[in-house]
Amino acid sequence: MAYNILKGDVQFVNSTSGTIESMVDDHTSQTIGGIKTFSGIVNTSAGLSSSVFISASSFHGDGADLANVVAGGVSVSNAGNNRVVTSTATTALNAEQNMQFNGSTLSVMGDISASINVSGTAFYGAATGLTSIPATQLNGNVSAANIAFDANTLANNSGNLQVNLSSASGLESTVTGIRINASLATVKSSPEDNDKFIISDSGAGAGNAPKYMLYSVISAAVASGISTFPPNGNNGEVQFKNGSAFQGNTGLVYTSATTTLTAVNLTASGHISSSNYYGDGSKLSGLSTTTYGSFTSDFGVVPGNDGFLGIVTTGSAITASLPSAAMFSPGKRITFKDILGGCSGSTNHIVISASLNSSGESIDGQGILKIQAAYGSVTIVSDGLSQYYIESVN
Repeated sequence: MAYNILKGDVQFVNSTSGTIESMVDDHTSQTIGGIKTFSGIVNTSAGLSSSVFISASSFHGDGADLANVVAGGVSVSNAGNNRVVTSTATTALNAEQNMQFNGSTLSVMGDISASINVSGTAFYGAATGLTSIPATQLNGNVSAANIAFDANTLANNSGNLQVNLSSASGLESTVTGIRINASLATVKSSPEDNDKFIISDSGAGAGNAPKYMLYSVISAAVASGISTFPPNGNNGEVQFKNGSAFQGNTGLVYTSATTTLTAVNLTASGHISSSNYYGDGSKLSGLSTTTYGSFTSDFGVVPGNDGFLGIVTTGSAITASLPSAAMFSPGKRITFKDILGGCSGSTNHIVISASLNSSGESIDGQGILKIQAAYGSVTIVSDGLSQYYIESVN
């Protein structure tokens, strides 16, 4: 038999019904039915469970074993480690699987957009969607296809930016860069004082820097370094060196109006040649002449043996072949003569050929000319180019 011995007063607060067995037993496990309201703090060293709700104005202690916790009356769905929580409704939160923060790095599986700025010490990955990037922030090569430029002066050459050079610019593009090439510039016939010449400045401290100099300065500098000697004598007098000066002489004068050189005496150790000679030739010596009877067979006419050509026929035709008319000066006369009267008919005659040696040349339009009469003669004249003309026939 067991006995409950109570010592002192026993007071049941707010208890109006039930038995003493319905009171809380703080020694053994006990199931309590109904709603129990505690006016003070409830402490438990093991645990506190309920098949319905446990409510209080606040809870204290370790809540690690609590499930489906509602923060401030808002539920969190899709929970997971490092997931960033976003709001999906007034009383609901969502842990985003595609946006996570591990304490040092925020990872987003998708796009990030901002109406103001997105800043960072560094950005990684493809920047194909970025626009308005400052040129000073570019790193590496940029294809010419992605550069805005003036098509009149620049061009895209397979991704390389190429300078369009004018054909008359005086510039050319080489593997080492752009350089000046004067042969590509437009030719100017005569310089002017304000024309500019590019020079390499070799002065002290100049470092061969490219500079320009006016033509007036260059010409003055060149002229100052040249010693000049003025001509002497009358107009037209040919100048010759006389000590350290020029000297003219009335004995040797050139008249430009008539292109005539007049000399009092003219001697030469070699030859003096001209297309024509005028004046007294009585003191000339060594002149070649043609003797009668010099030709009794076919022969070629050559300069120097071309004055009066006496020909003797001996029963058959004799041919005199002319050189090109260009071998003679214009107006040169050549006479062919049957000096013994042997010419007679078609077999015993003299043939003068202009076309035998020079195709296309002729005498009065004919390739050959014949002397068929006894003691006959003909004089022809060269035009100095390609034709002969008959002056007289006897």
